[in-house]
Amino acid sequence: MGKDKHHPVIEKTSKTLAAVAVAGGLAVGTDLGHQNVHHSHAIVAHAAEVKKGATTDNLNLRKGAGTSYGVIKVLPKGTQVEILKEKNGWLQVKAAGKEGWVSAQYVKKTTATPAKQQPSVPSKPAAKGSGTTTANLNLRKGAGTSYGVIKVLPKGTKLEILGQQSGWLQIKALGEQGWVKAEYVNQGGSPQAAPSTPAPQKEKTGTTTENLNLRKGAGTSYGVVKVLPKGTAVTIVKQSGNWLQVKALGLEGWVSADYVSQGGSPSKTAANSTYNTLLSSVTSYYTVAEAARSSNVELAANKINGLVLQPGQSYSFTKQVGPVTVGNGYQLATVFSGSDVSTGIGGGICQVSSTLYYAQLKAGIANGERHNHSRAVGYVPLGLDATMWEGSLDHTFTNPYKVPIQLVATAGGGVLTIEIRANGDALGGYTYEPRTELVSKSGNTETWDTYLQTYKNGAFVSEKYLHRSTYVMW
Repeated sequence: MGKDKHHPVIEKTSKTLAAVAVAGGLAVGTDLGHQNVHHSHAIVAHAAEVKKGATTDNLNLRKGAGTSYGVIKVLPKGTQVEILKEKNGWLQVKAAGKEGWVSAQYVKKTTATPAKQQPSVPSKPAAKGSGTTTANLNLRKGAGTSYGVIKVLPKGTKLEILGQQSGWLQIKALGEQGWVKAEYVNQGGSPQAAPSTPAPQKEKTGTTTENLNLRKGAGTSYGVVKVLPKGTAVTIVKQSGNWLQVKALGLEGWVSADYVSQGGSPSKTAANSTYNTLLSSVTSYYTVAEAARSSNVELAANKINGLVLQPGQSYSFTKQVGPVTVGNGYQLATVFSGSDVSTGIGGGICQVSSTLYYAQLKAGIANGERHNHSRAVGYVPLGLDATMWEGSLDHTFTNPYKVPIQLVATAGGGVLTIEIRANGDALGGYTYEPRTELVSKSGNTETWDTYLQTYKNGAFVSEKYLHRSTYVMW
């Protein structure tokens, strides 16, 4: 959720769990950049002096100057805003195509004049080389996984390298500028860029042949970091005896070499790796200052990360993340109980189920069980949330494809990203996009219909009605 006023938690745009449903509400964006959260660069400077700024945290954009006014949307941390006027500690701003009010406390002001803006228009760092992505690769807003994803660069995308920092490359590709992990870029043509990572041709990769313990050291006496599902693609860093130091699923550790099928060059391995096809990716945001809720979100994301579903195999969110207890690592945070807001164990985990449901629909998977929250949430569009109540409500779906699919979930620094991947061309040229529509509004209650649109090679094919959701608004 976003910040207002003086509270580190600032009123809940969503406090989820229609029954252990999660609190907090933040704007959502997808790796493909369809959401307004990625559009802040489109603000045009005026010829006269214009006051501008940037949000210093995820921040509620409200209909008026005060917390009693409704939230229009949440502006992610770092969003550029144009300041129209100031009133009693609140700023009227334009941002991400919307106009409203935000708490001045969470906006770092700058003053932009034509003279100062001139250099920013062509602010293109001198090119230091070029390269090509060796896998589908997140283009991020900064040099680290805590930064938001601008879009996903498909494998083989040509890019221009502008700079480098701690294993990350600042690049320009497909009309966007951002940062990518250097190890997934095959660099060429520039002596300056060459030292940034080892030559990709020398990098060894492989695939786990069984569910395999990823350990903290080279031996069974070391603790287990996590279990890598059978078929997980790994990058081999080095070998010690019969143990391999590997990178996989965003983690690094050691595995037994007996259970890794090692491949040849990175390009061949990438082409044959088990989950090299990105079906969908969705990012939502949460407030790090809400420590307990953040911990719950990150714990639930970790519990679904790496999960593999074979063709026809079903998934249950409650079984995968439960039991929702203190003993299982969950903490007390804000939850919904019917239309009431209270505190309960696991507050926040429904942001994970909701973000996954959104990704599920974008992957063309429109089956299973789904329930909306009793109150409106802000981290995904209304009509695309999915709540749970252990023992009563669940979020489920079944893999409809002829190939296995894998869930990849990462959460940290206020950013939750969930990808659904496959080990082949599961979609066959089709893409899917959910659409929601407000059908009625009565007092503080809104009803939304949800549809799933199908496209073939970019051309619209059909639209299917999915469900209706009714919410109590804030």
